[in-house]
Amino acid sequence: MPLLELRKEVERLRAMGVRAGLEATTYHRRFAEPASALVFALFATGLAFYLLGGSRSLGLVGVAVLTFFYYATWSVGRIMGEQNALNPVLAAWGPNLLYGVLGLLLFLGGRR
Repeated sequence: MPLLELRKEVERLRAMGVRAGLEATTYHRRFAEPASALVFALFATGLAFYLLGGSRSLGLVGVAVLTFFYYATWSVGRIMGEQNALNPVLAAWGPNLLYGVLGLLLFLGGRR
């Protein structure tokens, strides 16, 4: 469904008093998913500064584990948003916010 039609559908359902979890989560994820590339870049930069001069294998394992954690929260957020167990905005943007904050903390706590 095109983005404009999806937005109109969410507004129509909400006007009827229906909690449009599936549609609203899908709408917000259309923006959150492309933004995840910027979040991954922030995280990678933060990790690079944090591990500057450190073990490369530790960095590789850390990235693999945290990337799995990102996709796990991404999947759980999607399911919870679609079933109205979580606010659709939080369901769509939560993993990006969590991963972005973690990347920022790594960046600020890293070696210079």
